Amino acid sequence: MVIELAIEGLKEINSTGAYEDEGDEKIQSVGYRNAYYFLMASLVILALYIFLNNLGQEIFEDQLVLSVPFLSLHLLVMIFFIADITKAGTQLYFYRKHI
Repeated sequence: MVIELAIEGLKEINSTGAYEDEGDEKIQSVGYRNAYYFLMASLVILALYIFLNNLGQEIFEDQLVLSVPFLSLHLLVMIFFIADITKAGTQLYFYRKHI
C-alpha cells in the first residue's frame, strides 16, 4: 500500500497537467493485463493446491501447512497485493522505457 501511494505521489509530482493519450492508455492496459494474468494464475494454483490437499488429507490423513484457513487467507491477501505491485511495476517499466 505504501509503494502504491509513493508511485501515485511521484506520478502526481511529475505530471505536467497534460491529458492522457493513447500511449498512456496502452501502458495502463498492459499493466492491468499483467496483473490480471498473475492474479488468475495464482488463484488457480491456490485453489488446485487446496483441492489436492483436501483430497490427500482424506487418503493419507495428513494435513499440509497451507490447508489451515488462517494461512490460506493471508496467502490470498498477499496475492492481491502482489498483483497490484505487478500492475504498478509494469506501468513504471513502460513509462520509463518510453521517456
